[in-house]
Amino acid sequence: MTKRSILMSMLTFLALVSVVQAAKIIWVADNIQYGKMEPNKPADQGWIDLLTAQGHEVIYKDQYNPVNGKQYWRTLDPNKIAELEAADLIIVARDCASGEYDDTNEAQMWNAITTPMIVQGPHVVRALPKWGWFNATGTTRGSAVSKMQVVEPSHAIFDGVELDPNGQIDVLANNIESEFMTGATSAGNGKVLATRADNGLVWIATWEAGQEYYQGSTQIAGGPRMFFASAATGASTQNKAAGYVDGVYNLTPAGERIFLNAVNYMLNKGKKVVWVSFHGADNTPSAGAAGAGFTVAPDKGYTDLLTRAGYNVVRYVTTGTPDVSMLNAADLVIVSRSVNSAHYQNASATTWNLITAPTMILSGWALRNSRMGYTTGGTMVDIVGDITLKAVDPTHPIFEGVELADGVMVNPYAGLVVYPTDGVTVARGISINTDPLDDEAILLATVSDASVAAGNPAGMVIAEWPAGATLTHAGGAGTDVLGGRRLVILTGSREASGISSETAGMFDLYPDGAKIFLNAVRYMLTPPPKKVEPGLMHSYTFDDGTANDSVGQAHGVLVGGAKVENGALVTTAQDQWMEMPGAI
Repeated sequence: MTKRSILMSMLTFLALVSVVQAAKIIWVADNIQYGKMEPNKPADQGWIDLLTAQGHEVIYKDQYNPVNGKQYWRTLDPNKIAELEAADLIIVARDCASGEYDDTNEAQMWNAITTPMIVQGPHVVRALPKWGWFNATGTTRGSAVSKMQVVEPSHAIFDGVELDPNGQIDVLANNIESEFMTGATSAGNGKVLATRADNGLVWIATWEAGQEYYQGSTQIAGGPRMFFASAATGASTQNKAAGYVDGVYNLTPAGERIFLNAVNYMLNKGKKVVWVSFHGADNTPSAGAAGAGFTVAPDKGYTDLLTRAGYNVVRYVTTGTPDVSMLNAADLVIVSRSVNSAHYQNASATTWNLITAPTMILSGWALRNSRMGYTTGGTMVDIVGDITLKAVDPTHPIFEGVELADGVMVNPYAGLVVYPTDGVTVARGISINTDPLDDEAILLATVSDASVAAGNPAGMVIAEWPAGATLTHAGGAGTDVLGGRRLVILTGSREASGISSETAGMFDLYPDGAKIFLNAVRYMLTPPPKKVEPGLMHSYTFDDGTANDSVGQAHGVLVGGAKVENGALVTTAQDQWMEMPGAI
């Protein structure tokens, strides 16, 4: 990467499924087709199996004991809305009778939900009295199964899939047709990501929170929204002849990758990442950076990477007196390389160390013992060229998808970058603190031996600290107990000599380095495993309205009409029970 421009660093290669982000997903389905594909199973069980295989908790009301006419989600009340708001993602399945979701104010109630939402079938999102996402009222299967025409190939949901020369791809397996919106070639105020290749009907579209779906819809997206036409339609003559009903899983491997990318993208949309930097907006560099010729924030490459992955990125100007309440309300705080390290010393160090939100720190200068106290000294040495990393624990999630040989990256992590203002001036490299870490650090990666032999400094590049770890620093309180989890991942250039320090933090990662960075973000957004009482292997609290095992994975199955209501298992007949896995 030596002397390469930051303008060449925009990334279009990262699959979002590299690290499992275990999430609570509510699957909204009427389960009308229960038992019609396999005995005692919903017709859409394939989707549930796919999601649970990714580590997600899928809440499917009445999954094994549906009673038609009494489907849980057909009527909303404050308690059910609270359940939906507490989820990480809502997926409205194809196996839903749209006429049961359009009673008085139901469209408004569903649209007001702030949780990210994916809808599989077109019926429920038609113009009012449905949910009003599209200015259309009819649905169609088309004349035959069509390829998908990708409209936005650089979008993250298409990472890891290969398009043909026309930008098309087969996503429907075994000629199992899905259903689309008649005449809908536009998403109104939303963004079309893919269409049918044969007739241009919308296949995938997104809307941001706060958008009216289309002019005149009168319906506003309460949270991020995605329409992704998928699952079999039972209305298709071809599907009927083959025995397929509404909801059956119907994706090719490429279609499956797109769907899983879409799930992770929408999960990310629900995550607020506060980016702490000199620069208050992506397109508003600080005075020092603007004076050096920048027209955008020098560290914009990182926020672009995060935004592309779906995260809700909010910039916050670095300060020694941060708004603690605002930062603690974030899902993740990232302290950029583009900060004034003096904002992280003395009493300010204590303020930052006590933040309870998970926090990533990219600047080695803010880690010194004279700042926040993550290291025991203050010796800083810049890298002089490309570096690879040596993983202390190659099985750690942040290295997933990264090619390693004997624990060392095969491909480079980061290097030097050139100022985009003149295309000539080379910024200094990542600043490595060569002193020992605080004794409660968990070291994850160092500069590799080969990179050190090439003239780069030895030292930590990635390490983590648990909440409750004690740091000692000069000034202020002197000793702090960390309020939340911390992960240090050193990245971002140092300003060139004689140029404003506010130009520091330019994007300097190679593809595998960027993958590690996104893996680290996902890792920090995933809560650590709960501590389990010694000897307790399984627990059934029924608090979440399901028969799931809250400690292990031995989930129960409700049989014969048994229900979970108000945190309790309810049976009203002798042939109703909760079935346990055979090993329990």
